[in-house]
Amino acid sequence: AGLQQIAQPSLYDGHTTTVEKHEIFSQDNLEKSEIARVMSCLQRELNDFSFNKSNDELQKQSELVGSMFRLRLKELTDAKTGLDGQLEKTYQEISSVEDSLHQLREALRSKDR
Repeated sequence: AGLQQIAQPSLYDGHTTTVEKHEIFSQDNLEKSEIARVMSCLQRELNDFSFNKSNDELQKQSELVGSMFRLRLKELTDAKTGLDGQLEKTYQEISSVEDSLHQLREALRSKDR
């Protein structure tokens, strides 16, 4: 805009440049940088979406695993309670059989006398 045209191109490192070429190069550079910025924003949004989706899925899995664990723990606790009850009954039966044996021995001793 505020650049003046030079009639003769300048020579830098074996390359010639004119104001028009410089403006075109600068405009191309701006367009490329804008595209890169937009792509970076889109990538950031995609990453945020992916992280949020992964987080939601992991949260659901965690809740499901916790729920299944609590259910399994209740099943095991109920099973243990049932087995403890059976064990107590078994102890009572053993004690009853031992008492019966003791009474039978006493009866046999008193009969032999």
